[in-house]
Amino acid sequence: MVPSKNLINSVNDAVSETLSGLSYTYPQLEYHVSHRVVMSSDYRNRRDKVVLVCGGGSGHEPFAAGFVGSGMLTASIAGSIFSAPPSIHITYALQRIAENSKVGIVIVVPNYTGDCLNFGIAIEKARQADITVKLIITCM
Repeated sequence: MVPSKNLINSVNDAVSETLSGLSYTYPQLEYHVSHRVVMSSDYRNRRDKVVLVCGGGSGHEPFAAGFVGSGMLTASIAGSIFSAPPSIHITYALQRIAENSKVGIVIVVPNYTGDCLNFGIAIEKARQADITVKLIITCM
C-alpha cells in the first residue's frame, strides 16, 4: 500500500482540527466547538451594526471561517466535509449574535440544496424568536 500524503490526521477530525487551528492562530476568533461555529470576538460590540454570517460544508477552506474578523464576517458555521451544517448549529450562532446585535443579521449562503434547506430552517426559527434575519443565496 502506498503511504498517504495528506495534511490531515483523520478524516473524522479534520474539520474540528482545522477550526481549532484557525482559532489558535488568530486569537481574535472564538471557536464554539460543540456547534462548529467560529465568531469574531468583537461580536459583543456590534449592537448597532448589521452583522454578516456565512457557512456551509467544509473542504473549501478558507471559506467561510477564514473570512471571520473585524470588518468581515461576524460568524461562520461549518458543516462536515462537503455537507451543510445542521440547522441547530446555525440557530445557535444566530441566537448568540442576536443577544448583542439588535439591528439585524444578513446571512450569505452558497446555492447548495443542503445549505439552503438547513439555513432556511434556522432562519425560520430565528424569525419566530423575533430575530431580524435576511438571506442572500449566492452562486459560487
